[in-house]
Amino acid sequence: MMTGGLARVDYRGFNPRTCMNVMTIEFFRRCSAVYGISLGQFGMDAISPFAVEPKVALAVLRDMLNEYQVPLLNNYRVTNVNKQAGDIRYLDLVHRLDATRTKRVFGRMFGEGSYSSNLLIRAGISYTYGREANATYGETYNGVQPAFAHTGNPSPYVIAGNAASGLLPYIDPVALEAPGTADNRLQAFCYRLVMTNDASNRRPVPEPAIYNPLLYEVLGRSMAANPVAYDSLDKMFFRSPIGLGGAAKEDWNSNGSYSTDFAGGNFGYVTTDYAAQDQIVTNHTNYTLGLFKFLREDSRVPAALKTALASWGFCADEFVDDGTAGLSPELYVRESARMIGDYAMTEANYNKAVVPAFPVVNANYAMDSHLCSRRNVGGIVRSEGGLSSVNVPVGYYGMEYRCMLPKANECGNYTNFCNGISVSHTLFGSARMEVTFGSLGEAAAAAMVMAIKGKVRLHDISPADIQAVARPYLVNPARVLTLINGAPNSGATNAFGKVTTSAIAGWNNGAAQIWPPEFYDVGLWNEANGNKGGRYVQFHPAFAATGRYRILLNAPGAINAMRKCKIDIQHADGTTSFYIDHKFGEWHFRDLGVWRFLNDGTCFIKVTNAGDPADAGSEVGLLSVDGLAWHPVP
Repeated sequence: MMTGGLARVDYRGFNPRTCMNVMTIEFFRRCSAVYGISLGQFGMDAISPFAVEPKVALAVLRDMLNEYQVPLLNNYRVTNVNKQAGDIRYLDLVHRLDATRTKRVFGRMFGEGSYSSNLLIRAGISYTYGREANATYGETYNGVQPAFAHTGNPSPYVIAGNAASGLLPYIDPVALEAPGTADNRLQAFCYRLVMTNDASNRRPVPEPAIYNPLLYEVLGRSMAANPVAYDSLDKMFFRSPIGLGGAAKEDWNSNGSYSTDFAGGNFGYVTTDYAAQDQIVTNHTNYTLGLFKFLREDSRVPAALKTALASWGFCADEFVDDGTAGLSPELYVRESARMIGDYAMTEANYNKAVVPAFPVVNANYAMDSHLCSRRNVGGIVRSEGGLSSVNVPVGYYGMEYRCMLPKANECGNYTNFCNGISVSHTLFGSARMEVTFGSLGEAAAAAMVMAIKGKVRLHDISPADIQAVARPYLVNPARVLTLINGAPNSGATNAFGKVTTSAIAGWNNGAAQIWPPEFYDVGLWNEANGNKGGRYVQFHPAFAATGRYRILLNAPGAINAMRKCKIDIQHADGTTSFYIDHKFGEWHFRDLGVWRFLNDGTCFIKVTNAGDPADAGSEVGLLSVDGLAWHPVP
């Protein structure tokens, strides 16, 4: 999806190390390099952080694959799964466009990173789809949701107010169930649109192959009732700029009651019938292109919206190899079949009532769902299924390795790290972010390699071993010295060591940020942007023994941070001074190198709010510090 229109990834916070594993970070680092900026600057872009042009994402991923000579079979589909002794032996594949082209692929391990879960539903592995009842896992936000009315309370009937004329297309005829009731509806799919108002790169949105104006009749009635509610692009679409490199592009996503989401259009998508899936994709294509035709031509569309829309179109330089006239070749399948494994993550994991000992990745997005259905409630159209950032998590929660595995007695060499993970619908609403899927994929790959080398099943792999490979930057909390633990300026010593500062009055102890904290402890200290060159934090770690240690400074940068700050390291062989990029460098627990230290308390690491004399203005802005970590190095 990062190459198919989802240019602006949903990610809370600036620091990718909190919720991305190493190769996922490397992907974004390479994307930032294409634009000539650091990963830190990329993640802190004030307009739209982590927004990548799809063509750039595609080129970067191709380069990464080519470096390791990874073979790709494009446009092939799984038609048969052969299992022996409970494990997958081989897959039979057929080409999507030419049924005479078939292949049989043998493997020791099989990982599925698809949005459609087409291997999962053919592999004899238990799965579900839709929404569980709240009672199933003791949850709050699962199942059918309370429905809400649309602007103007439009009629659901073909002839407004006339029930005998029948319901408009895709108005679910089933009576609205009680909140929390289980069902098999999926949250709406859509195309993620990459749009531009650059006339030199703009191409018109083409006409749909089939246009049915009744698909937009509820929208038209709402517009007629209250034109002001739809008189701008921002009221019609959720727009995220993709501005790096001077690109005049935006990622347009669905917004509000009626937009690019085709609620109800995905009914029947979870199936073994590829023809049925293809028809659903075609229906979505026609719906999306038809929406633009409706907005251009229908008399009820506010004039201001028509005028604004006229200057926008698809990008001539995106999806050029796919023959799709600027529309992504990939439908955004937000939700499909999910495994029922031996372990399912639920709201209890999200709320950290259940915490994994060795999470293979952290997640931090709010529980979220797009619309699942439109209903007729007393002769008025109501939409149902939307969850908009409810119960935002505090900090981060850990993803369990086991959520990627089927039941042990069903298959031991298959793992799913995308839409098919073993989670409840509500937990999936938070975990379904591309940075999470990418990082889960890394963890799954590490587990598969370990299982092959050890000649064991995936269920025998320890998540601690996976963590060491996919998240090697994790710190040992027993070797973290923070200002809070160190009783600043008091000189007090605890089990972690001692911290002193230039003047306690010159430092502010900030509370946890609204976004997840970019630091280790519960607060963040900054030097109040004053007395430049005169305020410092000095860490005296409690080294276990004389030896070599890698030093990791927890000093989160930010948009308003100073560009450079001075580091003095007093080590066993003398004092070394240098400057680090505090604004756009790597984020917290940045690597300061390996040094030899004594364990007698004489060695320290000093961070000062002094800018680099060779870089004019580098001291402007805040210096923020939380703590320091150290790793023994053989």
